[in-house]
Amino acid sequence: MNYAPDTIARPADWRANAACRRYPDVFLPPRSEGEGRPGQARQICATCPVRPECLTSAMTEEGNADHHRRAGVRGGLTPAERASLARRIRDVPPEDVTPVIAAVQAQQERTPASVWADHTTPLTEGHTAWTGSGSVAIRGTSYTPMRLAWWLTYGELPEGHLTADCGHRGCVTPGHLVDRGGTYKTALARATASQNGQH
Repeated sequence: MNYAPDTIARPADWRANAACRRYPDVFLPPRSEGEGRPGQARQICATCPVRPECLTSAMTEEGNADHHRRAGVRGGLTPAERASLARRIRDVPPEDVTPVIAAVQAQQERTPASVWADHTTPLTEGHTAWTGSGSVAIRGTSYTPMRLAWWLTYGELPEGHLTADCGHRGCVTPGHLVDRGGTYKTALARATASQNGQH
């Protein structure tokens, strides 16, 4: 059975513009090692001009089915994500369903770098202010502003609690952050020591 999205074009149908028409095998659910590639499917969906229509169609067709009865990536969402979305819109008035679906898709497009760019403001003397809520969820992972700054800069999460040692309240400049739980003061200090041949 083929679980790839239905991309057979009908007259004036959104499927005619679907980016996945050229890559149907990518959207197959994995039944064995190497079959189905959700990450690659998401990348294709991210560039698709009819992604909202695709997801809306999937939600209509699949109804309230659990994720085991859904298959493949559709509209940029996995079966589990679509099942979660179905629960979320179950009691939403029909006229409000499309905006909720659009909001979910917008969340999927967020990357740590884009969230950082959207929520930070450079200040004088090298300080950085965070605007918005105290934490953000990106693709299912929650970050505090400081942890997001650390991860973006050093490619790893801190070992302990982060504080800013610059004295500027609320500063999230990566070079000003201190990992209080690690064996090193900052990842920057560790990297500098490594460059200087210190251990």
